[in-house]
Amino acid sequence: MRVLVLVKAVVPPTEPLRFTPLGDWIPPEAGTALTMNEDDACALEAALRIRDNLPGTTVHALSVGPEEAAAVLRRALGMGADEAFHCLWRDEAPPTPLQTAHLIASAAGGYDLYLAGVMSEDGGHGLTGPLVAELLGLPFLTNVVSLGISNPRGPLTAERDVEGGDRETFAVDLPALLTVPSGINRPRYPTLSLVLKAQKASLNTVEARDLPPCPPREAVLRRYRPEGGSCSFLAGPEAFVSLCRSRGFMP
Repeated sequence: MRVLVLVKAVVPPTEPLRFTPLGDWIPPEAGTALTMNEDDACALEAALRIRDNLPGTTVHALSVGPEEAAAVLRRALGMGADEAFHCLWRDEAPPTPLQTAHLIASAAGGYDLYLAGVMSEDGGHGLTGPLVAELLGLPFLTNVVSLGISNPRGPLTAERDVEGGDRETFAVDLPALLTVPSGINRPRYPTLSLVLKAQKASLNTVEARDLPPCPPREAVLRRYRPEGGSCSFLAGPEAFVSLCRSRGFMP
């Protein structure tokens, strides 16, 4: 069984996002250390657990991003991924979810299972996984909180969260794509032996510019921060009752 995990290199949460006065995102300076997106780390852990239970399974990691994304792929190797693939994006502006999905679909077909995080910590679109599935013609499920598979040919059993706290259980034929949220597991720490091996490993790198181009279909017109509201602190229950009466909430 062949599993591909989509991992994104993101700006660390401690690093503030920067925007121009017109609202355009300013990419991090070259050399800024990037981290693995939290949801994607959980997706990688899910893939590694499948391999633990199904001998013969191979787990590959793929990232579309700048040169700094190589460090995130080496972390994936340190966690236990068998191989890592880097689709090197050299443009200053980051790729849109559609561009990212188009590159992944062009470079990485033929896997039995694709796993990705529900969304990224920076853009938060939640679109890349479903777009990849659509481009590859795969069935997909989002927000999967548990999964199990006993036969490498499938089907796969997956449970997902739905609105209101309910859950749905699906049987999914392979190949398929699943997206998972953070919190469904605790990603393992890279082991020292694998970290040392990962530092010497050569990544499978392909230039994004060498893949079929994706025609742009959307553009960000404006990015801004809405004006904040206001609040008041009430000194005790009497003040709360007085406020409610003044607003007509209480007689």
